[in-house]
Amino acid sequence: MGALSDRIGRKPVLITAAVSLVVLAYPLFLIMQTGTAWAGVASTIGLGVILALILGVHAAAAAELFPTRTRQTGLSIAYSVTAAIFAGTVPFVLTWLIAQTGNDMMPAFYLILVGLIGLAAVLSMKESKGKDLLSEDAADLQSPGTPARATQGVAHT
Repeated sequence: MGALSDRIGRKPVLITAAVSLVVLAYPLFLIMQTGTAWAGVASTIGLGVILALILGVHAAAAAELFPTRTRQTGLSIAYSVTAAIFAGTVPFVLTWLIAQTGNDMMPAFYLILVGLIGLAAVLSMKESKGKDLLSEDAADLQSPGTPARATQGVAHT
């Protein structure tokens, strides 16, 4: 999926993933609930393909959101905050929601919400396909008022 995003861009792949999550989460969970082995395999593969679309592009897209000089800090903070909020709480919240409502489809509704939020986020991103990120970073360092020492070691093209 990463190679595909290199050819057509990060945004089209991520938009496809978000729309797929919104459209397919409920039907895939319905299929999963039929209880047959085939249904379990088919729905898991469907969700896995959507996950592959997301994770195949995520690392490159996330890295491209930050300039080189602050990339690691930006990625670390973003990852740590989201992991702290969602990694441990989502299973608990979904289990509680299923118990309160009696609706086993709560995970599907959660994925639909995540897909909608992801779609909004992706639509606000800039496309980086075909851009030389090193040149952009060097140009940012060359802006007026930048001390000369800040540009040392930066490759200029």
